[in-house]
Amino acid sequence: MPPRWFHEGFDVVVFGRSYWRVHRFKDSPWEELGVHHRELRHDHYQMFRALEALAPIPESILFETRKIRETRGPEQAEEFQAHVQHDFLDRWWDELPPADRRDIAGAFMLVLLDPQLLLKIASIDVLRGLVKVRYGPEDGYPEVMERWEDEPSLPGDYARLRAYLESKTVNQLLYVTHE
Repeated sequence: MPPRWFHEGFDVVVFGRSYWRVHRFKDSPWEELGVHHRELRHDHYQMFRALEALAPIPESILFETRKIRETRGPEQAEEFQAHVQHDFLDRWWDELPPADRRDIAGAFMLVLLDPQLLLKIASIDVLRGLVKVRYGPEDGYPEVMERWEDEPSLPGDYARLRAYLESKTVNQLLYVTHE
């Protein structure tokens, strides 16, 4: 399974926040169950395992995301997506050869340590706590629009993640699974 920093970094790039609590919760059974921890709190892991190709996202997940968005709001829908992508990344990681894991972890670490690159490729300003968000007809807007929105937790989450990444080598980062 990818280390928690990988999950959090992925969330920062995709969502503009780390959802560290989601990942801590999902992987907390590790301490008692070890590699069998996915028997708990990883309800989508088996779904992805059964798929021949991991894309596109299964319609059932898209449906559930829309339902959550309509009934509980966009923030809860995004948290659900972070929950699901955790299982997706676990499945993907499990199928990678060790050399590929090391290369990907090293490259991703470099991306996460470069605030200017994150701004350029992911439209997130980790230092000022801004995320470029896209809205469209599914959100009630007549056409697609983008705007910068405040994400108050982003600078602190990013600072914590960055400090962690800077304190370890790629090998140390790669083989930490439940920290």
